[in-house]
Amino acid sequence: MEIRSQPVGQNPQDRRVDITRPTREALKSGVEEAVAENKVDAAAEEAAKAKRIKNAREEHAEALDKRVDNAREQESKEQRIQNAREQAVRERIQNARINRQDRIENARDIDERKQAERIKNARNLKDEIRISFDARPTDAERTARLQSLKDLHDAGKLHDEERLARAAERLLQGDA
Repeated sequence: MEIRSQPVGQNPQDRRVDITRPTREALKSGVEEAVAENKVDAAAEEAAKAKRIKNAREEHAEALDKRVDNAREQESKEQRIQNAREQAVRERIQNARINRQDRIENARDIDERKQAERIKNARNLKDEIRISFDARPTDAERTARLQSLKDLHDAGKLHDEERLARAAERLLQGDA
């Protein structure tokens, strides 16, 4: 309600006819109704929006859980593969160590057999001379032996065919 200091009809603006007033008032009341309807629609729209957001969040959480599970499963597979690779490497290293030890032991056995054979062959040789410290030849015996070897050498009979053949065989076998 408007308070006026002048009586109605005296103001020139009051004499004008406002032909748009009914339309404005109708629009105003319609807008108010529309605003009231919009408030109801807005509340329903807000509820629908909240529901869509909630559903989207749930879908996102489910997708995230699925990706995490898949990643864990993939990581588990990769870890098992990596563990299998590491185990294979460890087994290869262990097998190489065992093979190396076997080769060393075999080489030792072969060397021991060769050494035993050398000793056996050395005992069987006729041209072997063993002198112990207790039984050294006297100077006269030594001089006589040297003289006989010198005579054989001068005569060309010191290195006969049999001795040369045995020496060549020993050289070829690596027993020298």
